[in-house]
Amino acid sequence: MKDGSPAVSAYVLLSAFAWALVLGIVVTHAKEPTASPTPQATASPSASLRQTPTPTPSPTPTPIHWSNDPMLKRFVFRGIGPASMGGRIDDFAVVENNPYIIYIGFATGGVWKSTNNGTTFQPIFDTYSTASIGDIAVSQSDPNIVWVGTGEANNRQSSSCGDGIYKSTDAGKTFTKMGLEDSQAIARIVIDPRDSKYGLCCPYSGICLVQIKSVAFTKPRTAARTGAT
Repeated sequence: MKDGSPAVSAYVLLSAFAWALVLGIVVTHAKEPTASPTPQATASPSASLRQTPTPTPSPTPTPIHWSNDPMLKRFVFRGIGPASMGGRIDDFAVVENNPYIIYIGFATGGVWKSTNNGTTFQPIFDTYSTASIGDIAVSQSDPNIVWVGTGEANNRQSSSCGDGIYKSTDAGKTFTKMGLEDSQAIARIVIDPRDSKYGLCCPYSGICLVQIKSVAFTKPRTAARTGAT
């Protein structure tokens, strides 16, 4: 026993030293806070707003037929319905070699044009003196020529009268009144497919031959004023 006492004492001292070392490391680590990663700088909301360009508001379009009278200038017409009264379509015309171009004539809503196969439509007749459309015809040999007959030909209590026949030579950008102001309604316009200088139109009071080249209207036959269409 006496021979093993120094060995046991050395083992005990070594163990105590090891435990003291481990305990010291644990205590030291507990006292030092864990280093957290430095957060990346983020742009403040105000900085983001400063970097985004502010869109410029588009000017409000001038109302159609806006009065110059100081007392009436504040009054602007707006549609309040009923929608069903103006929803009737009297005619449509399509450019045959480019069916993406469509013209629609409304009973009381003017002429609308689509250049994307009917996905969207734009009004092209709002600045003229009538919104009642009877018929539309497009010259297939020259699609820039568009004829519009005004006045709904459907005989009903809500029909509106037109003021003649109009012609466009720039695919509906502008129109010029060509005559037949007293026709009341124009039910049909047909352009000669062999010669676009000639055509027929059917106003309320009869049938007229349209010579487009000289802008002349002759009346080869008179129909009875029955109101039938």
